[in-house]
Amino acid sequence: MTSSQYLIFPPAPRSGIGVLALYPPQPLLHKLQTDQSYGINIAMIAQNINGLGFSLPAYLSQALGDRIEVFLDRPDVTTPSSVIDFALTEDDFEADGKTPKTVLFYITAETLEEKFLPFTDVRLDCWFKVTRLSGNPGESPHSQLWFKHPAPGEADIDGGKPSNQGLKLPIASESIVDQNVIDEGMEVTVKHYFNQQIGDTVVLTFGSLRLDFVVTDDSADIVFKLTPDLLGKLQQTSNLVVRWSVYDIVENSSGFSEPLILPFKPVITLLTAPIFEQSDADDVIHHDWLAGGPTNILLTGSFAINDVIALTLEGFTRNNVPVTHTYSLTVTVDSKTLNFPVENFRIQNVIGGSLRATYILTRAGQSKLSKPADVTVAGKSLPLGAPEVTPLVEGELAVDTAKAFINVASFWPLKQGAEVKLHWQTTDINGKLVRFTWGQLVTDPSKPIVFEAENEYIKPYASARLAVQATITNPGESEVFSDIAQLKIGDPKELVLTPPSLVSPFTNPLDPLAALPSMLVEYLDAKTEKVRLVCTPLPLGFDRFPLVDLDSAKQARFPFDRRLIVALHGETVRFKFNLNQDGKKIGSSPETEISFKLIADQDPRFPRPRIIGIDNAILDVKKLTSADKLAVNLWHGQRPGQSMTLVLIGIDSKDIPVRHVIMNAEASVTSAGLIRELSTPTLEVLKNLKSGSTATLIFSVRLGLRGNPVEFPHQTYQIESLVELQPVITLIKDSQNREIPHSDLTVDPNVTVEGTASVEQQVEVLVNGKSIETLTTDKDGKFSTLLKGLVVDVLTVVQIRALYGDGLLSPLRSFTLRKALQVNNSAMALSGLRVYAWRHTHSADFPNNTQIRAAVPSTGVHPITYRSSNPNVAYVDGNGKVTGIRNGNTYITVQDRFSSFSYYVSVTNVYQLAIGGYGMTHQEALNWRYSIPGAEPMSRALHAMQVVYGPDPYWPIAAGGIYRMCDESGCPGNLRAIYGHANGGIYCHSDLNARWAPWCIYPIYG
Repeated sequence: MTSSQYLIFPPAPRSGIGVLALYPPQPLLHKLQTDQSYGINIAMIAQNINGLGFSLPAYLSQALGDRIEVFLDRPDVTTPSSVIDFALTEDDFEADGKTPKTVLFYITAETLEEKFLPFTDVRLDCWFKVTRLSGNPGESPHSQLWFKHPAPGEADIDGGKPSNQGLKLPIASESIVDQNVIDEGMEVTVKHYFNQQIGDTVVLTFGSLRLDFVVTDDSADIVFKLTPDLLGKLQQTSNLVVRWSVYDIVENSSGFSEPLILPFKPVITLLTAPIFEQSDADDVIHHDWLAGGPTNILLTGSFAINDVIALTLEGFTRNNVPVTHTYSLTVTVDSKTLNFPVENFRIQNVIGGSLRATYILTRAGQSKLSKPADVTVAGKSLPLGAPEVTPLVEGELAVDTAKAFINVASFWPLKQGAEVKLHWQTTDINGKLVRFTWGQLVTDPSKPIVFEAENEYIKPYASARLAVQATITNPGESEVFSDIAQLKIGDPKELVLTPPSLVSPFTNPLDPLAALPSMLVEYLDAKTEKVRLVCTPLPLGFDRFPLVDLDSAKQARFPFDRRLIVALHGETVRFKFNLNQDGKKIGSSPETEISFKLIADQDPRFPRPRIIGIDNAILDVKKLTSADKLAVNLWHGQRPGQSMTLVLIGIDSKDIPVRHVIMNAEASVTSAGLIRELSTPTLEVLKNLKSGSTATLIFSVRLGLRGNPVEFPHQTYQIESLVELQPVITLIKDSQNREIPHSDLTVDPNVTVEGTASVEQQVEVLVNGKSIETLTTDKDGKFSTLLKGLVVDVLTVVQIRALYGDGLLSPLRSFTLRKALQVNNSAMALSGLRVYAWRHTHSADFPNNTQIRAAVPSTGVHPITYRSSNPNVAYVDGNGKVTGIRNGNTYITVQDRFSSFSYYVSVTNVYQLAIGGYGMTHQEALNWRYSIPGAEPMSRALHAMQVVYGPDPYWPIAAGGIYRMCDESGCPGNLRAIYGHANGGIYCHSDLNARWAPWCIYPIYG
């Protein structure tokens, strides 16, 4: 190409110029950005259940069945995946079926949210590819999309109201707009909001005004300055509604906030607002900082003698209960300031709430209203002050106080009908909490609330801490709790006591195993005192006697614990009692000595040791396993820590005496008898005992503090043995009762093992050497079990081990579990073009005329075979490769040793090449083709033929020959297609009357 020569056609790729030019898809209702990208907002996607709508402009040669693939990805992705793939249908054309319409399609919200992460400023390329039926593919230029989310501003927390409940209220610098504010101007602040970004537009509606602010700092609050000129334009109204909203550069919107209502009083000039002197910079009064004192409200201005000031304090408690109070003052001295002290209880009552102060100045019959002052109230105290208890002596409530008075703190929101409760909590002599609650109904809220506590609520709790709390519940409102008054009740006095004694008919000394005795304590001067019996010395590990009340006869009985008196057998100890009041000891009695008899060996009141399950005296030692247990029932005085010894006495199979120690001075850990599994050494000794001999179990326990252990009654057994058989696996089968031979295969995971062993004995199932189950044989010595958790393609080795005798093992049996045959049995369609023309030496297959569908690897049991029900239609080889032979249908069957699967195969587009025997004009060639049933032009067959038969110079027809294509169209104007064999292929020619041999293809069926 010379320097003066340039290319006109075809155009460069992606130029958008040319006969087959394409245009990128365009989102509906997009927001064009300054960088020419298409901005997408949340509402555009949400308005249609299918997602974001796109339009695809009509393109040249648009045809029914064209395949459209739409892509959305970064431009550097080499192999992007389409986000939607569809074919054009009749709906994409006008009624004539040819004139194309603009194609509409949708990309789902899920896809867009996956492609565009939240809080990111990322553009992605959007384009499409078309695969035309005419064979001309194309790719559109790329446009850029930006889906920006989430929306600016906090999310709506309600959804049921027209405004966004999640947005913070705007903050006005003035609480009332009067003439002064109009003359001086004011500010409204929108606090920094969620997802604030540069470029956002914040809209403020202030009454009839609308102000826009474009964000330039994404971290700062938005401040709107309302100048006197702007405020002067406000329309007349009683209140100004102030709202705000924000939308971003793709028009995601937050919606409007809840309204802030500002009273609007043009022309009127209000007095200066009161000042809460103790409030901080954030207009918060901290109740804790007041230290119990009042807070002061300061009025500033010009106050003259005889001016009347009415200061109104309004507020809401933390539970939104309204309160109000008005202070009145007549000025007696001209002043620039006035001070109003507000009682501390009013501040405490609204902790967690808010207060507003306004005042009215009346001078010479004319009244003027001030601006309001607002504060919130914080504090650690509860909203109600602590009750006051009187009389107190040095900060304590004397134990002999006849009556105490409790004054409930003042409560500002108190209403008629309120219920007031007083809680009086202390501890009794056992250290347990005791609480009394009294109540009153309020009939006159102006009067103080006073409760009375008689001496019966004081004296029994001498020396104890006292907590007093009040609660108030106004009608229809929540309960309010007071702070707690923490006090102490005074101490009691000492007394002289008499020693305790045994309750009749028990006498000294006592039998530890007889009926349980009791000791009697008596104190005839008792009122509210309690008593506790004391044992000296008290054995280690025993709790002291409980603290109990005296009965109406001024007496108390203390029954002895069996464990204690058994531990004291053979001992002499001393008993006394302590007198206690309000949790403190106030005196002790003289002591009494009591003796306990020594317990003899083999006392029949103790249980015998035994082997569980042996109900008679005959012991078959061969049946014993490690699961069998030795037991001793609960015995008198059993407690943890007692030393226990258990010995077995007998004769072994060689007539040698045996003394086997099962337990040697072991400490008891429970109070519920003894259960002990037979250990391996004990099992060996038992199984080696001589059949027909006797064996004795001797159990002894150290019950007392000193001395020898006490032997329990002995247990003697007659010894017998069992017949020991080697376990044998007689059968391994599947769920259909088919035997699985040794070392064979199965595809059934439900495998059952059957066998025999000694009668009514336990055996252990081993799989690959691991124990998986324990079975007990039946009366015939048989067992059966279903194996679980078998692993595929792993040799499973099964053995049975006896859990009796010498633990004999069965001969092993093995098998391997395979996965059952698996084949994709969905229908197969072989629609690739196949043309029978002449013999060929190439090994290539016709495209899409073959498909390999083998059994899923690692499934089935070989041999696996493949068979076609009609080989004339489709042939299948031993590897599962299916080849279409003729048009038609067939079934392919895949079979292994245990099962088979079949799937349906449909073969289409199989043709035979036909060549006319003499030269024909174009019209004669068409008529010749029409005479052959189903015949088609050669146009779409040439590519498939070249794949299989090779390039056309190698075809067995004369080189340079010209053949009519028998095609009605495909060339412009009056030109028609011909084929120059080995000389240019298909091209358009104007001579329709020249005589050239025609060729075409026609379908053949199996």
